[in-house]
Amino acid sequence: MITPRTLWRVLVMPTYILIAGAVFALALRNTAGSILSPLAPFAPWAIVMAAALALLSIAGVILRWRRRLRAVRRVHAASHARVGAEWHDSDQSSVVQHAGRG
Repeated sequence: MITPRTLWRVLVMPTYILIAGAVFALALRNTAGSILSPLAPFAPWAIVMAAALALLSIAGVILRWRRRLRAVRRVHAASHARVGAEWHDSDQSSVVQHAGRG
């Protein structure tokens, strides 16, 4: 099950980043004819940078998710190895006790 926080980070946050980039690009494009008109050619770069940031955000979420899964698997494997070793020791001690009594 994917948590709501993960869905937020994978779907909603990159969408907001792209929308902010589009708004910024439109604002830059609309500077034509004003004192800020030299900024108008940079409008496509706002979209490109927003897309790059959105992809970087998604990549970060995926790497974090993989790291957490690895940690969970490692802890799970360590706990099973420890439980198995304790059971094995107690099994041998009971055999020794029975052999000593008989």
